[in-house]
Amino acid sequence: MILAQVLLPLAAILWLALRRPASAWDLGLWAMAGAALLLAVRLAGIWTYPPVWTPLALAGLLALAARSAWRLRGRRHSPWPT
Repeated sequence: MILAQVLLPLAAILWLALRRPASAWDLGLWAMAGAALLLAVRLAGIWTYPPVWTPLALAGLLALAARSAWRLRGRRHSPWPT
């Protein structure tokens, strides 16, 4: 149960935070997919353990991950520091 309710959404959030989106559409679609996953987990989960506020914390982490990915979107990857 913990795997489906917490670890799976955390893996999706981490993946969103660490990837470099190709465009704003790419980022938006992946962020909406993460939000849909969180909503499905929230509606289908039994929130005794973990606590009932966990989906809100995961939604906050999703927002931070999308912001982080948005900041990385415009940067070019360079092996040398500038």
